[in-house]
Amino acid sequence: MKYKALTFSVSPLNPGRELLLASLEDTPVESVEDTEEGAIAYVTESAYRAEDYTNLAYLPADSFQVTLDVGEIETVNWNSEWEKHFDPVQIGDQLLIRAEFHSPQPHITHEIVIRPKMAFGTGHHATTAQICQFMLNMDWAGKTVLDMGTGTGILAIAARIFGSGPVTAIDIDSWSTSNTAEHVELNQVNEIEIIEGDAAVIPDKKYEVIIANINRNVLLNDLQIYIEHLSEGGTLLLSGFMEADESQIREEVERWVQGSWERSLRGKWVALKFNQL
Repeated sequence: MKYKALTFSVSPLNPGRELLLASLEDTPVESVEDTEEGAIAYVTESAYRAEDYTNLAYLPADSFQVTLDVGEIETVNWNSEWEKHFDPVQIGDQLLIRAEFHSPQPHITHEIVIRPKMAFGTGHHATTAQICQFMLNMDWAGKTVLDMGTGTGILAIAARIFGSGPVTAIDIDSWSTSNTAEHVELNQVNEIEIIEGDAAVIPDKKYEVIIANINRNVLLNDLQIYIEHLSEGGTLLLSGFMEADESQIREEVERWVQGSWERSLRGKWVALKFNQL
């Protein structure tokens, strides 16, 4: 299979590179590698459309200069590439997200082992780490959980190892659901139901915790549906959006339900914890 290598240069680099990565999450790229000037994104030749990479959502032309060079490469061994560049993600002394080729660290309370195959969903993104930090400070005992946009299943698996009850993990992408299943088996957790689809396939039941680490547009479109599936007194964990979008996300939640908020900011990325009253 042939790939396109999309080499982006962005100026100013900070926060341009973070905004570039956010924009690429809505495109069919399979992997992204940071560079000194920006990033290189890889997409299959069959999935490549030039129009997907012009006028990138989070990089307005009046604030950033972006150049793009498109080249062709043969099949990429993503596992080999990630073994060169992938580092474990550690959150305090309570959670380690590592690849199989990393050594365990017994002094850390919990670990999740993954097989990294792409840049999104490895735990490196600020929003994943922020949600994990919220999760580490919650009481999970037996709670039912919905993980929307599960990606590689990290947050669904984290909920189970923290002591939750059954988890429903949903993603629109077949690659994500198959990789989640692989990670569920690898981490020897159970009671995670994996479903391919969007908010329309959420089972007809309530959840005590709903996690949605997706992106601004999907959240604004689907928040009402999530809230319809939230148990009374339940918790929403939301991320995948920028600081500029925070007020709109909060307003949309408060159209349907009232509660209290906690907030995490890392760079330009925001994560929110909403506790329904």
